[in-house]
Amino acid sequence: RVLLMGLIFMRGAQSLIVTNKFVSIWDVIFACATFIFNNSTDAFQIKPLKLKCVARFRNSQNLFGYIPKRHHSAPQTVNVSSSWAEAEIDYSAANEYVKAHYGNNATSKPYFGRGQITVEPIYDGREGILENHDQPLYTPTIPRCGFILLQNLTSRLDDWNNLTNIVDKYLPEINSFIPYILAGDKKTINANADKNIFKHESNLEYVIFWNPVLRGEELPMSTRSSPNSTYLHTNTSTSPPASMVHIDTDVAAYATIQDFVNLVEKNAIAYCSHKKNSSLLQTHNFPTQEIISAISNNQRFSILNFWRNINSQPINSAPLAVLHTKYPLESSSPYTSFPYSSPDPIKSRWYSFPFMTHAECLSFLQYDRLQSQLSDIWHCSINPRIISGENLDHEHADTQKRKSFDIRALIIMKEKVPSHLDRFHPNRKKSLLSFEESGCFCDEQSSNRKL
Repeated sequence: RVLLMGLIFMRGAQSLIVTNKFVSIWDVIFACATFIFNNSTDAFQIKPLKLKCVARFRNSQNLFGYIPKRHHSAPQTVNVSSSWAEAEIDYSAANEYVKAHYGNNATSKPYFGRGQITVEPIYDGREGILENHDQPLYTPTIPRCGFILLQNLTSRLDDWNNLTNIVDKYLPEINSFIPYILAGDKKTINANADKNIFKHESNLEYVIFWNPVLRGEELPMSTRSSPNSTYLHTNTSTSPPASMVHIDTDVAAYATIQDFVNLVEKNAIAYCSHKKNSSLLQTHNFPTQEIISAISNNQRFSILNFWRNINSQPINSAPLAVLHTKYPLESSSPYTSFPYSSPDPIKSRWYSFPFMTHAECLSFLQYDRLQSQLSDIWHCSINPRIISGENLDHEHADTQKRKSFDIRALIIMKEKVPSHLDRFHPNRKKSLLSFEESGCFCDEQSSNRKL
């Protein structure tokens, strides 16, 4: 009996440590008594990180579940929704990448400290993003959280393997969204928005679209130059969904600007120069030297990923999830981003946008030179287990498999980044691997892990 009580008490203490919140010893004793009375493990549940006691506790949402309130605290003013689903998140490939490229210079070992594979709550981005518990949920925007859901897209393509159609019909539409995205506006026109959008549009210098990828659960891994690709005539890469946590481009790892720009040029399919005509997409005379000169001149640049469902039905299989990363503030360093800091495992949250339609596109930052802008959005496909009462059609045999299209945009801006906010400064943390070694590592990892 003493051993049983000790184990029960340790279970309660574990919950309190995980949630990092104060709860009185009487709360734990009451929970233990409830456990014995009910002869059930329902007194304490940690999935996802829940601590629940009958009648005694009042529910309050933690960033990863529920925590008990202090009895003397004031009621919360924010109605925070519970998680939409839970899913296994595989951090192992990301941890391998950081270890290989940064070694002992990495901020933590492993980089993601929650374990290699963990079950995480997934929150519905349509309901809003949580910044702090004393603030209301807000609609996601690029300036505030690094990602945004674009809606009411009108472009329709019958063949997403045809790059000519993509350049002519799809890219002009998402190119028109970029000033709104940077302004934090979802193309809702009003007087203030117009001024802000004009400022961002006039700040643009180049937009380069590169690395188009067609993804599907039944598609093979192939490159644009692969002789075995079914889609060789289209020059579009194909890939299955990437189920492991990753970022698309680690810009800081490139030793020189030339290496990075060469990579973009090799995979570019179109660009526009805002110096000449912001509506004109070109596929020739790539402005290599102009881009190198702009970056060398401390001009700001960023990388946006545009991820779109290309099936006629809403996505109900292998949806995309993005991590709203919260980094711990360190007084010893002004840098609070990858690879200078590791994500806070308690405050960072995974979000998805359930059942994305063909008229929606999720855009998220993969890099921004400006330190104060949250970027490097980690992401992966997930197999969600719904816990909010909804049904996923992928439980049925006749479910339509996911098919999506994503493409990146390198955005060169006219503004210069202040030295104290410059992530691309000469003394930045650089990869331990050479450009060629890093390429071999990433190719092998992608092939083995289907990233």
